[in-house]
Amino acid sequence: PKELLRELKPRLVLRDTKGASASLVSYLDLGSLVSYEWALAVGDQILTADEFEALVAKKTALVRFRDGFVRLNPQEIAALLKRARSPDSVSAVEVLRAHFSGAAELSTELNRSLDALLEEKHYPPPRSLSANLRPYQLRGYNWVCSLLQAGFGCILADDMGLGKTVQAISVLLRLEEEGLLGEGGTLVVAPTALLSNWERELERFAPPFR
Repeated sequence: PKELLRELKPRLVLRDTKGASASLVSYLDLGSLVSYEWALAVGDQILTADEFEALVAKKTALVRFRDGFVRLNPQEIAALLKRARSPDSVSAVEVLRAHFSGAAELSTELNRSLDALLEEKHYPPPRSLSANLRPYQLRGYNWVCSLLQAGFGCILADDMGLGKTVQAISVLLRLEEEGLLGEGGTLVVAPTALLSNWERELERFAPPFR
């Protein structure tokens, strides 16, 4: 039959089980925002392990599915079901590795959510910042805020003298204005020789931190 021209192969995909939306906003770590699991896909349809086992139960090499046929290899099916039914959770690091390397397939919804989370966004400078950020400093500030919002850390590695401290202060002021620093304050770890520089720039650019 002509349906054989569309032979479908079952495969594993990663999907988000909490339904994290592209508009999700949080400064929590990525793992606390979403939960992931392996699922089974046939064509563009994602199936539960039970639904997939219902196909396997027909015990034929080719099984009719929608407008095509699924070829069932016993060894491959056993491996797929074992992975799909594994109680081990999938970490955010594994999902990101799969997203960037292509080592595993992600569901369309999960790919869209990750793309939205990692997209660089634009934030107005903090109202309490006593400075005008240069264009490249504003870009660095936006980049750091975007990564923090997506649940990542980052390294701001501009050359010496380009204003990394004022960019970091700008980020801290934004977090302070949004009530995200809490009452414990912020720990700045820096070489002893730079402590006086931090004190001067905080006094100059960040009145709320005086």
